[in-house]
Order: sequence, then C-alpha cells, then structure tokens
Amino acid sequence: MNQPRLCLAALLVCMTACASSSSPDQSPQGSSAPATGAPFDKECENDCGMSGLCSSKDGKCVATEEGCRRSAGCASGAFCVAKDGACVSSAETCGKGQPPCDKFGVCELKGDLCHATEQGCRDSSECKVNGNCVLKESACHVDEASCKASENCRDKKMCRVVDMAGITTTCGE
Repeated sequence: MNQPRLCLAALLVCMTACASSSSPDQSPQGSSAPATGAPFDKECENDCGMSGLCSSKDGKCVATEEGCRRSAGCASGAFCVAKDGACVSSAETCGKGQPPCDKFGVCELKGDLCHATEQGCRDSSECKVNGNCVLKESACHVDEASCKASENCRDKKMCRVVDMAGITTTCGE
C-alpha cells in the first residue's frame, strides 16, 4: 500500500522550501518569493517562495544556503540545507524542538528526508489532538485507542478522524 508514502510525500511538499542567488533582493508584491527577503533571480520568481529555487544556474532554478535558510520550508522546520541544487533536511531540522518532529512525529533523518518514528508519533501534537500516535508503514496513524484518547474525540466529540495517510477511523460513537 503506497498511501502512507504518498501522504508523507505530500506533507513534505507542503513543507518544501529553499534557495537564493547573488542578485540584489527583489521581492515584488504578489510574488512567490520568500517574504523573508531572500534574493532571487527574476526568472526564478515563480519557483522561489515555496520551493525555494531562487537562483538561476544553467537555465535551471536551484537552491543556495541563504535561500534555504530563509525559505518557507525551513521556517516550517524541514528543508534548510542546500545540496545538489535543492533544499534538504538535516539531523538538526528533523529533531526535537522542530516543527516536523513536534507536530507530525517526523523526527529521524534518513537520507535527505525526515521520517516518522514510534516515539515521535507518540510525542507529537498530532497524536494528542487527532490520535495519530501509531507508526505504521512509515507514517503516524490513528488506531481505535488513540482515536478515543485524542482531544478532538474526548473534548469536542469529533470521533471520526482521518489520519495522515487519508484513512478514516471512527471511534467513541
């Protein structure tokens, strides 16, 4: 079943970031360029904000260290290091105290991506609020017990939970 991988990929796309250039800061209103003021090459304006691909090299938009650090993806805690023209995760951006780990349980670096861990799932705010407490197929999922124990079910009687893989669990009704 590839749903968890697709969902994890979608999550990471939502948290994407990167890049910069040596050109002067250009941040026109309505641009996708990072609001933090990372410089970007004009031809990369549409790729700069979320993807962080702000610098043009050989006709292709690529990442730089400054662009990665200033990007939306880094601000969300995942992609803060430039490597091979892209912004990637590092051990520091995957660990405790970082949004991917604290919110989603994505706390361990494997290759260039942060991955969910058993402890990360249990300690995440997604576990507490929505019941995504169980590591299964590389993602944090809801089971009957964690659904019933979630704040949304217990406090708000919202006991139908869709986990990070898109699977709906009904509990406590």
